[in-house]
Amino acid sequence: MEKNISWNEVHVSSEQLALRIRKDFQPDVVIAIASGGLVPAKLLKEMLGVKVIGIISAHYYDKNRRREKSVVEKSISG
Repeated sequence: MEKNISWNEVHVSSEQLALRIRKDFQPDVVIAIASGGLVPAKLLKEMLGVKVIGIISAHYYDKNRRREKSVVEKSISG
């Protein structure tokens, strides 16, 4: 299901999440899901003072056909 949200909603939600995370935990890395999660992950990275971001990209479709198995690509940058 797709939902369009404003930049302000993304920023406010990221701030709220960062506050909740920071209460009990200081992460070393933030992992982003490439289908829509890159911007919130970048915001969280900055808000939490994390230096490393990981990106996971999962592909379930190949052109107009659904794949039987998903393809997952991972990368980490420091």
